[in-house]
Amino acid sequence: MPAQRPNQVLPNPLPAVQNVNLWINPQAFVAPAPGTYGNLGINNILGPGNTRIDVGLTRTFRIRENQTIQFRWEAFNLPNHFNPGNPVTAMNNTNFGKILSTAAGPLCDPRILQAALKYVF
Repeated sequence: MPAQRPNQVLPNPLPAVQNVNLWINPQAFVAPAPGTYGNLGINNILGPGNTRIDVGLTRTFRIRENQTIQFRWEAFNLPNHFNPGNPVTAMNNTNFGKILSTAAGPLCDPRILQAALKYVF
């Protein structure tokens, strides 16, 4: 059964040092006997998590009674942090426990900086 949960045989399924090449210890799990269920609960394997810092600064300067200039500066993914994806959890895969992808969506964007100047009259 491809979606069968394994049996956890070690108390701690994590290696001493986690990195993208070894996020989960493969020796901590074994396939259950045919026709039985594994003892590992659902959603028990946690990925590395994500870090993203977005910053925006705005300043409005009054020129005359009805005229202003607005300066805006924005930064997305300011530290330009790499967000790895989730580890491979298929026991029949030779890459079990390794992280082979990056996070999907806006979490994998590079650092983006933008500035704007607006004159309101």
